[in-house]
Formats: sequence, C-alpha cells, structure tokens
Amino acid sequence: MYGFLIFVLIYSCVPASAFAQATEGPVLTLEKTLQRVYLENPDILAARYSLEAVKELHPQAVSGWRPNVNAEASVTSTRIESGNFSTGDGATTKGASINIEQPLFRGFRTVAEIDAAKKRIAAEEETLKQTQQATFLESVEAYMNVIRDRMLLELQRRNVALLQSERESALARFEAGDITQTDVKQTEARYSNALADDAVAESKLQQSEAEFERVTGGVTAAQTMVMPVIKFSFPPSMERILKDAELNNPSILQARFDHLAAKSDIRTAKSGFYPQVTAFASHLKEYDPQPGLVDESETSTIGLRARINLYEGGNNLSRVRQARARANQRYVDTIREGRAVTGDIKGYWYRLKAYDAEIKARELEIAAAQFSRDGVREEARLGDRTVLDTLEAEQEVLDAQSALVLARRDKIVTAYRLAAGLGMLVPEQLGLNGQKPLKADMASSE
Repeated sequence: MYGFLIFVLIYSCVPASAFAQATEGPVLTLEKTLQRVYLENPDILAARYSLEAVKELHPQAVSGWRPNVNAEASVTSTRIESGNFSTGDGATTKGASINIEQPLFRGFRTVAEIDAAKKRIAAEEETLKQTQQATFLESVEAYMNVIRDRMLLELQRRNVALLQSERESALARFEAGDITQTDVKQTEARYSNALADDAVAESKLQQSEAEFERVTGGVTAAQTMVMPVIKFSFPPSMERILKDAELNNPSILQARFDHLAAKSDIRTAKSGFYPQVTAFASHLKEYDPQPGLVDESETSTIGLRARINLYEGGNNLSRVRQARARANQRYVDTIREGRAVTGDIKGYWYRLKAYDAEIKARELEIAAAQFSRDGVREEARLGDRTVLDTLEAEQEVLDAQSALVLARRDKIVTAYRLAAGLGMLVPEQLGLNGQKPLKADMASSE
C-alpha cells in the first residue's frame, strides 16, 4: 500500500507535458535529431572532405614505385658561321622525344611513405569519429536542455498557480481575522518570487531552444520532445571500461596512428643516405638535325643511373633529427591522451552511478515532501501550523521536483559522454542511416 502511494505521489509531481510529449503534436525524438545532424552538419561534412583529401596520400606514395613518362617537342634554329665542318651552315631543327624513368631503389623511401600514408589515413578516420562524436554529444546536450527547461518551466507555472491560490486564500482568511497581515505579506512575497522564477525559467527555455536550433542546423525546437532511453550497454567493471576505452577511444587511436606515421617519417628522412638507382630510356627523332647535313635522325638511349649524396651541408642529418623529435612528440601525445581519457572515463562512470542513487533518493524525497506538505496543510487548517510553515512545505516539494528533473537530464547526458569516451557514439552503433555521397565540387570555382 505504501509503495502504491509513493508511485501516485511521484506520478503527480511530474509535469503533465512530460507524459503528453509522446502523443500530442509532431514528435521529434533524439534519434531523428541525430539523423538530421549526421546528414547535414557542416562540421561532419568538413571532416569527411578532410578524410577524402588525406586518402590521396596513399596513391601519391604508391606513385614512387611507378615509372615517369614524358614527351617533349622542340624547334631550334641555328646558324653556323665558322667551325670545323666542311659543309653545313646550320638549320632549323624540329625534334620530338619520349623519355621513361623507372625508380629501382630510392633508399626504402617509397615503402616508408606508403606506410606513413596508411597511418595518416587511419588517424584521419579517427579524427572524423571524434568530430562525429563531439557533434552528436553537443546535439544530445542541446536536446536534453530543452526537455529539462520545459519541465522546469512547467513546475514553475504550477507553483505560480498554487501560490496564487494560497495568496487568495490568505487574503480571505485575513479578512475573516484568522491570520495577520504578516502572513499575507509572506504569501505575497513567495508569489512574487514565483513570478520572477517563472520569467527566468521561460527565458532559459527560449535560450535552450535557440541553442538547439543552432546546433542541429535549423531543426525547429517547437516540437514535442521525448525523454530518451539509455540504450548503451556498458561493461560491468571499471577495468573493462578502461580497457575498452584504450582499444576504441578515437582520441587515443588517432594519437597512436600519428605516432606510427611519425616513425615512418624517420625512415623517409634516412632514405637520403642511400643511393638512388633509376633505369631510364629515351627515343629522339629530329628533322633537319644540326649542322644541317642530313634530313632526319633518330637516337635511342637506355641505361641505369645511380646517385648518392656525399655531402649536403648536414641537411639530411637535420631532417632525421627533426623526424625523431616529432616522433617523440607524438609518443608523448599518446600518453597525454591516454591519461586524459582515463580521467574522463572514471569521472563519467562514477557520476553515472551517483545519478542512479540520486534519482532513487529524489523520488523518495518527493514522496515524503508531498506527504509532509499535505499534513502541514491539514494542520494549518486546524490552526496548528502557520502560513509560513505551509509555504516552506510547498517550496520543499518544488525543490525536490526540480532536483529530480536535473538529475534525470544529467544522467542521460553523462551516459552519452561515457559512450563517447568508449568510442560508442558513432553512426553504426546509433543506428543512423548512411551518409549522402560527397559532392566532387561543392564550392570550388576552379
């Protein structure tokens, strides 16, 4: 019986609009919001274009294995006034040639560049995930802020109506001589304070709705919103949580791939100490070749060329030292990111557990506060309680209800933050539909 009473009291403390959200007017769920953001958010689109640009590093690196072929045509006029030729005074030579160069050995440079390109592409993919998660998380917070402020405004308006009724009742009792003018002024003060709180709550809601529309790219906030349900399945222990974060957090993975790419850059820099071996071939055909003795000629050439740098003023050594320093920097970045993520994950995990306990306690607090308020009202009617006692009891109920709204909002937002820390706030796990193909030339004029 007592459990049923608690349920009834808690149900009655929640604004009616919270239960009507799923049935009245067009409904905007969090899933629909994230789908819209996924398809149209400019930050996500920019990150996708950035990934496409970085992917071109791979074919550029692979080109180091492939031959270079070029053709050349020329027209040269020469006049010979003296020389060792018995005949011929120059000519206007027309020529065309084709040249082929095939790198055979570049000091392992191509292998290192391909490996670095793969690692940088992987790092950029993690950067895209970070952008997606940050954008989704911002959208979740904006969505939840609107729901929170709507519920708080509803509570404030109910409080205003209640205090208005208390004020009218106090005036009637004062005229009947049951209470003093001090009691009336106390009621009027609480009523005026409620009006001020109502105005502030309405202003905060308007700000939250404006921020929601900014974050979501114009999705109107003038729609019914539904309190979302946490669908993520988190590991049961802190040890498992941290292990999953180490394996899946985009910030950590990006730092690791950047470090591996920087290590490949060291090998690229060292390639300057090795010989460069190239096979080459060319074919030249000329009409009226110099010095003008024959009508045409053809020349074919094939060979191998090896070149090694003996001294470059310390340039190669400097490049190697620079690459090593950058690799060390990237390694330190991995440590920093790991520590930052670990701290965040622990904080989210403990706060999520705390919110579970807080919500249960707030629900019991509301039930007890409402029960106490009803008792105070009855005692005040019998003359055993003052008007101030009644007002204080009403305020305790309002404070408990507001705290419950805040705790529920904070729990959902914290759950999504924890999911982002574990790399779970990505389109695949959120069930979002596929992205639109990127346009080849969205805004460029050339």
